[in-house]
Amino acid sequence: MQFEKTILAILLPLFLLSSTATAQQTFEIEGTYMMSSEKLTPNRSKVFNNDQSHHSFGINGRIIFNSNFFITTGLQYRQFGTSFQKDEKNAESTELVTTWSANRVDIPMNVGYYFIRTNKLRVGAALGLSNGIVFDQSQSTEGKVSDLDVYQNFMMNYNASLEIGIQLQDRIVLNITPIWQRQLNVNFSEYRSYQQVALGGQVGISYQIGKIEPTEETTEF
Repeated sequence: MQFEKTILAILLPLFLLSSTATAQQTFEIEGTYMMSSEKLTPNRSKVFNNDQSHHSFGINGRIIFNSNFFITTGLQYRQFGTSFQKDEKNAESTELVTTWSANRVDIPMNVGYYFIRTNKLRVGAALGLSNGIVFDQSQSTEGKVSDLDVYQNFMMNYNASLEIGIQLQDRIVLNITPIWQRQLNVNFSEYRSYQQVALGGQVGISYQIGKIEPTEETTEF
């Protein structure tokens, strides 16, 4: 049953995107890079979680409608994790720091609206979900690496983002997107009450296919 839910959660965004394609105004293909600061939260007593910087790469598809609403989905390779220090010390009397790291492949599905949209600039906001398959989990303490599954093999995140798009050329757009994410499903054992939280900035370059210029109605805000 869990496997069926996982497959459904991954395929549903692609089905929704394909079913709305006939009503599109503009379709874009975008390559992205994101750097994010991530950690598990909330903190427990005597355990202090620290933010870690991670990198992500991906490719997105975006449909922009005449009404200024837009839908994005795609495929992203994510690195994520956290580190924490316990109230324990090593031989040099320094606190032990443990680092968790993992990778996942995400399929995001976001729905947004452009408040400002002209031939040169667009500004909007979006909400949505990301469904991802987690792999290569590891734990490192004092340089010793071991396999330890803290995260589930499947992760779902809530997404909230702002988007600034700058038209560089006729069909080329530079997208600057601050993103906030929070995990929705639970983790293993004593970390069931912990969720992964990420705050990052994404930069993308879009190529517009079937572009239709904004009309006066679509630039009002």
